[in-house]
Amino acid sequence: MISDGEKIRETMSKVCFGYTSAEIKTIGRSWLSKDISCPVVGRGERNVVLVGGLGGGDLEVSSFLSNFAHELDDCLSLNRRISEFNISALCGCNTFHIIPILNPDGISINNIGISNENPFCGRVLKMMRGSSDFSQWEANIRGTDLRFNFNYKWVDAKFKERNRGVFFNGPLGYGGEYPESELESSSLCSYCRGVRPELVIEFRVGERTEIIPFISESSSGKCKRAVKLISGYTGIGAAENESYFNGSFSGWAAREFSSSSIIINVERGFYGKYSESLKSAVLLFCAQ
Repeated sequence: MISDGEKIRETMSKVCFGYTSAEIKTIGRSWLSKDISCPVVGRGERNVVLVGGLGGGDLEVSSFLSNFAHELDDCLSLNRRISEFNISALCGCNTFHIIPILNPDGISINNIGISNENPFCGRVLKMMRGSSDFSQWEANIRGTDLRFNFNYKWVDAKFKERNRGVFFNGPLGYGGEYPESELESSSLCSYCRGVRPELVIEFRVGERTEIIPFISESSSGKCKRAVKLISGYTGIGAAENESYFNGSFSGWAAREFSSSSIIINVERGFYGKYSESLKSAVLLFCAQ
C-alpha cells in the first residue's frame, strides 16, 4: 500500500518530469522554499490557467491536474484525442498553464503531519491547539487559507470568517492579514499578470461535484452558456453562488483580466466517478 508521503512525492515529481513538449515553469516558492511548478502545454494565443492544490486536503485534485497535464502533452505530441476532443486543434488556439499544487506545504501537513525539525513546527502545533488530527489542515504553513487570500471582495470574506469565529491564523478559514499576503498567492497573481489569462478554472475539494460560474456583467452570458453546455454533456451539476468567489483566485482573475472564470468543486474520492467527465468539462470550456 502506498503511503501518503509517497503519494505526495509521486505527485510532486510527476508535475515536473516526464513531458515530451511541455515547458515546465516555476512560478514561485512556498514558505518552505518548495517549487510551485507550472507545466505549460500548447501554443495558442489564448491563455488558460488551471489551478488546484490551494487547500491542504486537495492532494487528489493535484494528482488529477498533474495527470491531465501529462495526457494533454502526450496527445499533443502524438496527435491523439481525449474522448472526441481534438487536442492539437485546442492547443493551437489555447496555451494551458496548469498549476496542480499551489500549497505544497499545506498538502504535506494535511497528509503526513509536521516533523519536529520543521522550522514552523512550533507555530503549527500552537495553531492546532492540542489536536493531532492534521487531516483538517487546509491552510498554508503560516495558517492562511489560500482559497480566501486574493483581492476580490476580500473584506466580505473577512466578515464571513469573523461570523464563523475565525480571527487568527489557523488550520482553515483564515484569509490572511491582507490579499496576497502569502508567497504562494502572490506568486500566482504575479504569474497571471504576465500571461493575462482569458479563461480560469479553479479546482477545489467540496461536499459534492459541481461547477460554479463567476457571474458579472461582462462574462455572465458566456459563462452561463458554457456551464449549461458542460453540465448537459458531462452530467456534472451547476450552481450559482456569487459569495463563493469572495477572496478567491478565480474571482480576482475575473475582475483583473475580465476572464471567464469557474470554480469546479470535486467531492473526495471522485476519481472513479468523475475524472473523465472533469477532463471533458475542462476541454469543453476551452473550446468555447
